[in-house]
Amino acid sequence: MSVRTHVLSAHDDLIEDLKRIETSYAPLLFVVFGPCLTDSWRFSALTTPLLFVLSDDAPKGRPMVVSDDFAGALGVTESLLYAGHQRIALVSDSADGKRVNYEHRIEGFREALRRHGMRFNPSMLSTITVDFGDYLESSQEELKKALRSLLREDGLPTGYEPPTAVFVLSDFLALTLLKVVWNAGVRVPKDISLAGFGGWTMTKYAPVTLRTWTQPLADLVTVAGTAVSCLIRSKPFPKTLELSTQHPDGSYGTAIAVTPTTLMVPGFLRTRESVATIAAPPIE
Repeated sequence: MSVRTHVLSAHDDLIEDLKRIETSYAPLLFVVFGPCLTDSWRFSALTTPLLFVLSDDAPKGRPMVVSDDFAGALGVTESLLYAGHQRIALVSDSADGKRVNYEHRIEGFREALRRHGMRFNPSMLSTITVDFGDYLESSQEELKKALRSLLREDGLPTGYEPPTAVFVLSDFLALTLLKVVWNAGVRVPKDISLAGFGGWTMTKYAPVTLRTWTQPLADLVTVAGTAVSCLIRSKPFPKTLELSTQHPDGSYGTAIAVTPTTLMVPGFLRTRESVATIAAPPIE
């Protein structure tokens, strides 16, 4: 079997591009990695089977490899709560300003609050509309507008207490936010704590290492390869699959078929210096 890699820009039409590949190569399978940035119903125009890997906006019911978004967000949020943070801002992104990405991560955040007797207020969530073809520049400008309280802008309501921590649902966006607050003279974690999601290598270039829920790349590749093999041979996904990445506690993850067409890859919390421990408020 030969494998062809095809890279699209955010402004290319995914479906039209895949149609052209179907005509030219008659592939056995398409593996789509990352956001689709298109309406899910449009995939019905393709005849080639598809596998979606970490595609938050993939069509429901299609074969997928996903991360443990709910459990991961719950774990990150609880780590912030245990560090004493009671005012946590949540930040996600959107390609069109309508559909908010990472819905399962948002649910994990809400569940962590519920378990600690706290309510989710919609004002906690800021959704940044970005141009995925120019992510860093467009997200910087949107973050400056949405998170004025973090930048200590004038004109905030009297008595307003800004968040002490921010949970950003993507490491890409967390890296941008780190740059924005840093340029504004706000230091992480001295002035604000920051956590992300993904565990991507690029975060090592940040001025401070980022606390993040890590999605092990080697495990994702292993599970995606297994899924490809099963789909090409018309075999069902395995119910469980032992993985090779060792977690900080010494354990190893196990991928689980959460539905007959969905394999979930577990991650782990990477605790680093971007989160400070603060004094918890007194209990009345």
